[in-house]
Amino acid sequence: MKIFVSQPMNGKSREEIESVFQEAVYDIRTRLSGLTSDPIEILSTRNYVLPKNLARGRNERIACLSHAIEVMSRADIVYFCEGAEMSAGCASEHAIAKIYGLTIMRPEGLPL
Repeated sequence: MKIFVSQPMNGKSREEIESVFQEAVYDIRTRLSGLTSDPIEILSTRNYVLPKNLARGRNERIACLSHAIEVMSRADIVYFCEGAEMSAGCASEHAIAKIYGLTIMRPEGLPL
């Protein structure tokens, strides 16, 4: 089972991004423990480095989003971290996940 973690990254430090990612992984593994015999593979773009030929101002965010969508295309489930609803990239990923029928997860207690 492959799960893509969608998390806001714009304006966040590497440490903040990694901390949120690790919290998401813990939540995913805790909630899915015992529910599947398939191995759980976590997909993320948190360490993606934009190629220099794509790094040009406003288009950087679109290039990063296109990479995230490519990675998300391999997932069975998309996990949206807290704050995803305030991020243009995460909102785009959410719309795509819904359109293409991927299962959507949120942190425990947050609405889908």
